[in-house]
Amino acid sequence: MTCSSVEIKHAMRAWLRLALLLLAPMAVAGEVAPTNAAAPPSAEVAAIRTGYVAEYELLRDGKKEGAATVSLRALGDGRWELRNLTTGTSGMAALLGLRIEEHSLVSWRHGRPQTEGYRYAQKMAFRKRTRSVVVDRDAGQIIGRDSRDDKNRIFALRDGILDRQSVNLALAADLGNGAAGALEYAVVGRHAISTWQFQIEQHAAIDTPAGCFDATVASRTRDDDGRVTRTWFARLPTPDARAMLPVRVEQTEPGKDTLVMQLRSYSVN
Repeated sequence: MTCSSVEIKHAMRAWLRLALLLLAPMAVAGEVAPTNAAAPPSAEVAAIRTGYVAEYELLRDGKKEGAATVSLRALGDGRWELRNLTTGTSGMAALLGLRIEEHSLVSWRHGRPQTEGYRYAQKMAFRKRTRSVVVDRDAGQIIGRDSRDDKNRIFALRDGILDRQSVNLALAADLGNGAAGALEYAVVGRHAISTWQFQIEQHAAIDTPAGCFDATVASRTRDDDGRVTRTWFARLPTPDARAMLPVRVEQTEPGKDTLVMQLRSYSVN
């Protein structure tokens, strides 16, 4: 297959937006106190846990071009590990060698998740991008770093701050507990702790390769470019009846390709 430079640049811009399609973990009910070097040995661990492995397929304007594997597991010390590996499998995504890895550590406090650390690495053609979040509870600070400016950004630590991947863990948990209307979350950004806003829409049936689900839809619109991300969360048969998993994520932007991730299969640990 021969592709023009215009086609390659167009596809690269589309898949560079893939990071905004945050594949969320299943909601895990219960309270887990943050665990780190300074945490007491008696830190409470949630009695109800839902680890899982979920497989997704990626589409650009309706064409399959990639796959993602998302896993969530308890580490046994009060923290949870969330991993996401996304690769290009066909079309332009494969030609460009798309590969994205995300790794989050999350703890729970007062029934809500918070980041304990985050790593992100994106590789496509000749482009590489990395991000990291380090939580230093002893110093009371969060250190963020992005390869685009390669500078440490230091923010004050407070309960409930999330990284870019774990924000949807909080969203899924809130939806599992019946939240509605407008929801806001504090997320570590490139230059500051920013507020991500979501609007909860009506329930809707959604078809995916994994089956048909009765889902709750959460949407996020960015003010600067009109980009809209909609996520369909559905309850799945798990040990925790409130557990929810994103079964479809769709990103649209005026004049740009439509990117979709949809659930292909899942298993519960």
